[in-house]
Amino acid sequence: MPATDTNNHFSLAQELQVAVTTASLGDKGKTRRVMLVESNLPSIIPSQSLLKVRSLKFQELKKGDIICVRIGSGFWVRRFIKSKMTRDNTLLLVAQEGFDKKESIPMNALLGKVDEVEHNGRAFDPLAGENFLKSFWGKLTEYGTHKAFGFIG
Repeated sequence: MPATDTNNHFSLAQELQVAVTTASLGDKGKTRRVMLVESNLPSIIPSQSLLKVRSLKFQELKKGDIICVRIGSGFWVRRFIKSKMTRDNTLLLVAQEGFDKKESIPMNALLGKVDEVEHNGRAFDPLAGENFLKSFWGKLTEYGTHKAFGFIG
């Protein structure tokens, strides 16, 4: 089988998984499992993890929540910072590790909040391992996307 056929098959399977997961998350409060191939928050969620994602309204999100979003044909994890309403759309401002700028994504890309991560047979809350100071500094700097108090950072 040529490499392009394998890539097309993988892409089709990934798009099918996105469609099924998105359709199943339509109801508020419903929980689904999503396989995360590559993580954008590797210090708290490793790649190749199984996520337990709970659907909710974007208004229920709090700064620092770990969310699962659909961008293109894949699932990604991001740190929620805040929402921004524009004339045309409601955007979610999010952060990922290693980037110093906020990313804006449309509200309809939100699959839900990550409640639990399963990796190598171990299940855990992705935020449980964060100590108070790291969490406080993250919220203060909007997870590395701006300077604390305008000059520290």
